[in-house]
Amino acid sequence: MTFKLRSLLCQRHSILSKTIKSRILVFHKSCSSKTNVDTETSKIKTSQPGLLETWFHGVERFGRLNISVPFSLDIESLDPQEYSDMGKLFIRLNFTPEEKESQTEHINNISLAALTKLYSFNIDTADNNDIKITAKFNTMVNFPATCSIQMPINYDLNVECTGKSVSVRNLETNEIKIATKNSLCTLRNLKGENVTVKSNVGDIVCQKVVQGNLDMSVKGAGSISTDRIQGQTIKCNVEEGNINATSVYSTDSEFTCNHGNINLMNTHGVSKTTVNKGNLIIDSLDGSLEAKVNNGSTDIFISRPDVITIETETGDINIKIPDTSTSIDLEGNSVTCDEKLNIIEEKTESIKNKQKLSGYLSGTDGQIKAITKDGSINVKCLDWMESLNLKGFSAD
Repeated sequence: MTFKLRSLLCQRHSILSKTIKSRILVFHKSCSSKTNVDTETSKIKTSQPGLLETWFHGVERFGRLNISVPFSLDIESLDPQEYSDMGKLFIRLNFTPEEKESQTEHINNISLAALTKLYSFNIDTADNNDIKITAKFNTMVNFPATCSIQMPINYDLNVECTGKSVSVRNLETNEIKIATKNSLCTLRNLKGENVTVKSNVGDIVCQKVVQGNLDMSVKGAGSISTDRIQGQTIKCNVEEGNINATSVYSTDSEFTCNHGNINLMNTHGVSKTTVNKGNLIIDSLDGSLEAKVNNGSTDIFISRPDVITIETETGDINIKIPDTSTSIDLEGNSVTCDEKLNIIEEKTESIKNKQKLSGYLSGTDGQIKAITKDGSINVKCLDWMESLNLKGFSAD
């Protein structure tokens, strides 16, 4: 803790010693008659180290939760086996110092009670279908804290957070909106009709499956990394960072990177990628692609092409394809095609230090067009094993 914080704790030591019990455990109960505070649960919560306050509310099964806090957030759904009616809301606020600080400082009850004077925390349940949680620090002195929330699984969520991190998991709802500043935002196992995440400096991480119409963007420094994301529309935008996605299933997806790399492992559907300065890598593409790279290399394996357009200002283009039905139209400083590819009606020409090659492979079901104004194009034929990224295994 800072010198100011330690000084303030010492000043409040004597006047707060009589109020510890009333401030350390605070249960707020809604007017709903169907909910009651469980005594055993209260004892469990008070045993948690660093606990500042805790609240309990009986709520409707469906609704919206609006949160605006300067603390870290840990949000998850209620356990459906334990709370099948989904009519409860649990909120805990914990002091969460850095590891080195927690080893050198002994945080006792009086210290925790002093911390509760440094912030204001309000829960507005006037509209039981539209709950508002707001908090702020009362002085320039702040401290690391985490607000943990367990909520009904089908609640819409609207979050504004300036804490160190935001974690949201295991929700199935219509709308999720998250705005962060200097925070790490982690989403895990979410299903929503619309999921929007706006980060002002800080990474966005999607774990397991995040499903819905996704709109994720990072302003300033920060990257986006995902496991499986799926939805009718997906948009990912970063200014100074990378985009890494393991699996993308979308009717229409768009990835934009100003200064950094885009790396998509498996992409399905219609995709649009834009890189200003950086590299574009797609390990497996099934569908259509419109790719634009201003300055950087492009490396793509096209497993099943529909309509593919790749345009590069400065940089090489490497394309890997199986022997499939597609037309090809290539233009660059140099154009090289694998001898394994049987190009039908092949046409080549050189104009003003540029090479052009066109033709088709076994048919014209797909279209591949690639142009680099300053770079080379190389097309390689991959066999079945290579297409599965199993190059390290022997096929014997």
